[in-house]
Amino acid sequence: MVQEYSIPYAFPCNLTSQWVLERNLHWSDTEDLLPRLKAPTLIIWGKQDTVLDPALYIPRWRKLAPKATIVEVEHASHVVHASQPERVNQLLLEFLAQ
Repeated sequence: MVQEYSIPYAFPCNLTSQWVLERNLHWSDTEDLLPRLKAPTLIIWGKQDTVLDPALYIPRWRKLAPKATIVEVEHASHVVHASQPERVNQLLLEFLAQ
């Protein structure tokens, strides 16, 4: 799977596109709007995420979206749906059935 994910980054134009995308994201806009979120929201986070540390980001999400359902998934990395697809599917189905 790592090999498949890394193929697009072997091309300089793709790597540049990814860099431009990340550089132009305005997370402050998102954070400003999150407290106004009224729709039921499910946040799924991998406990072993080494990209966005759950110890830093989960409390932040709890503050910004206090009505959201937040689930930390054991044995899951940054790409939770790839690490624990069955668990993520279960969580999604349960959430959507509410």
